Amino acid sequence: MEKIPVVPNKKSRMQKILSAVNSNIETGMSAEQAIEKLSIEQYDFLIDNNINLDEMLLTSEQIETANKIVRSPRPVGLSYTKRNHTPALKEVYETITKAVKNLGVEEIQQSSNLRDLSFTKGGVKYKVVLSRPRK
Repeated sequence: MEKIPVVPNKKSRMQKILSAVNSNIETGMSAEQAIEKLSIEQYDFLIDNNINLDEMLLTSEQIETANKIVRSPRPVGLSYTKRNHTPALKEVYETITKAVKNLGVEEIQQSSNLRDLSFTKGGVKYKVVLSRPRK
């Protein structure tokens, strides 16, 4: 491709590059070949200025398919159902909490899931994890 002089104005530089690509397409080149004739600097300039070269290379059906793939919903993360705590579990957790409080701990942190109990005694942090293993 012939050298296109660098124009200080971005808009006019972009128009010159795109007109060169369009004139190559009009002479019988494919859009791919016309874009390949651009120098690396010209190609980077178009990409940096958010020129969508896919519109020149892809058919409208291909663009629609690509947009569907890109915009398809993705799972954000795992979803957990809220567990109903049995009265027996609540009783065990409350009993352990009372026993730890009777030890004279300095700080106690209870969790809302009735699973973890963290406390500090004598400057040392402890954690009790209540688990109910499967069979």
